[in-house]
Amino acid sequence: MMTPVTWPEAVVFEGGWQRYRRRVGRGRNDVDFEVKVGDSRLDRYLTLVVRVPNEVGARVARTVRTVAARDPGHYVYPPDDLHLTIIDCSALLAPSVLDVALSRLSATVGDALARTPRARVQLRGLNLFAASVYAQAWDPDGQVRRMRQQLRARFDSPALLRDRVSFVNALRFARPASPVIVRGVAEARRTEFGWFIADKIELVLTDRTLSTSATTVVESYSLGTNGWRQ
Repeated sequence: MMTPVTWPEAVVFEGGWQRYRRRVGRGRNDVDFEVKVGDSRLDRYLTLVVRVPNEVGARVARTVRTVAARDPGHYVYPPDDLHLTIIDCSALLAPSVLDVALSRLSATVGDALARTPRARVQLRGLNLFAASVYAQAWDPDGQVRRMRQQLRARFDSPALLRDRVSFVNALRFARPASPVIVRGVAEARRTEFGWFIADKIELVLTDRTLSTSATTVVESYSLGTNGWRQ
């Protein structure tokens, strides 16, 4: 399959690379993997995600493990935990109103997504944030972006649903990084990990990394159908 030219995404991804490669290369990265013990707000997230299929995820994980081996000690996501976040809904969470938040989402998101076409996604190239290494997720048809816009229209709080390029976090920094991490990412800036179809979105209550042990699937929504399934 030919690689599409998607200039807006390319500009954003390249701008982020230029910004963070210098910062991370100097060991001035953020260390946000460790959460405060007992702070349930930091350790609990309500998120709409698309899971990365096994074959594509294995390619990402294999490349990231190679990069991480140069500077051991950081957290590398297992392939099964790799995901693309559609919307982080954590701002709706509060200790006493979780049921209200879930009810609100279930009443609005399912119907919207049932009428939303499936999306093609390409994972190509590693990149950097201040706190992580990620695989760039390309949205060649703009369908992921439109999905977010449709969901925004269903909520009263647009701040929850900001538009952005898509990505799949694959490593989180657990301490100041070495310049060899940046060199490893640079070598994988054009690596092709593969295409997949986003045809199911999960609403999950989870931790920062979507770890299997800490994740509860609240609802599962099928795109392009007449309803959602639990």
